[in-house]
Amino acid sequence: ATVDKLHSEGAKFGMLWLDIEILAWPADQTHNRNFIDAMAKELDDLKINWGIYTNAHNWGSIVGLDWTKYSHKQLWWATYNGHQDYTGFQPFAGWSKPNIHQYSGSVNGPCGVNMG
Repeated sequence: ATVDKLHSEGAKFGMLWLDIEILAWPADQTHNRNFIDAMAKELDDLKINWGIYTNAHNWGSIVGLDWTKYSHKQLWWATYNGHQDYTGFQPFAGWSKPNIHQYSGSVNGPCGVNMG
């Protein structure tokens, strides 16, 4: 439904990110893996380029650090450590390095615009 709405509104995007963060996930990691599998299948069927936004703590809690099924997908590493590089990254779930690092929740951009 989200992708259909974006397309119907003429939105152009190159990448869709699955946000895998602790919030309201069930404790059942098998259930969570199946849910992510279903989203992945839908995106693949729609030929949407997608990646995963998470960190080791979230991923481990939600699906387990032993689940490496999507380690071939791009990783947007969410760790607010203030470093504008990959400092502190420890490989997890098959990812040896991230593709993007979100190092802060709020950054002032050009002309004082808050990017948070």
